[in-house]
Amino acid sequence: MGLKILAIAISVIFGYLIGSIPSALIIGKIFYKKDVRNEGSGNLGATNVARTLGAKPGAIVLLLDALKAALSSNLMLILGLYVYKFTNPIFATIMFLCGGFMACLGHCYPIFANFKGGKAVSVIAGFALGSNWIVFSIGFVVFFSVFFIKRIVSISSILMSVIASGLSFIPFVYKGFYLYPQTFGLYYSIVLVAISALLVIRHKSNIVKLIKGEEKKFTFAKK
Repeated sequence: MGLKILAIAISVIFGYLIGSIPSALIIGKIFYKKDVRNEGSGNLGATNVARTLGAKPGAIVLLLDALKAALSSNLMLILGLYVYKFTNPIFATIMFLCGGFMACLGHCYPIFANFKGGKAVSVIAGFALGSNWIVFSIGFVVFFSVFFIKRIVSISSILMSVIASGLSFIPFVYKGFYLYPQTFGLYYSIVLVAISALLVIRHKSNIVKLIKGEEKKFTFAKK
């Protein structure tokens, strides 16, 4: 039991630290000599980077942030299955879920950036992409359908996360898993809802603006 507790603790710590790497801050300072915390919304996310620095750095930050959740969760699953070789797959499953969720938490509240990070959009996308292609496809379609109509990232992101996490409870969706055991699909859906709730909480100010009709449409930084 001690080894199992240690393994889960490692997944929690590893996931949080990986998630805490502020990609937006690093890209902004190294390549553009700008602190994105002082630009636009001040948010350490791909949207703010794209708004203030341009499409290319925004895309790079989106990719790097998505990889944090995808790699963290799957590395922990592989560690549990093939290194620790737990006979009961539930422990490797917990490691997967802890690694993914904590990466999202670290992204939002990074220890390396004074606990002020992004809004979980890229990391929840990365978590879905790295675990279940059906969930990712649902989120992808919802996001871009709403964005095409509204041109507003916040409402597109919120609807993406809520609808994708809600539909993830349908048993058929569990067939989209790569390495994650379908048997524990319900646990995955619960964690996905928790990440979605985190995303909604992080968009609190945006929701207020949406209600007041003050939320701005998305535009890339002008050259």
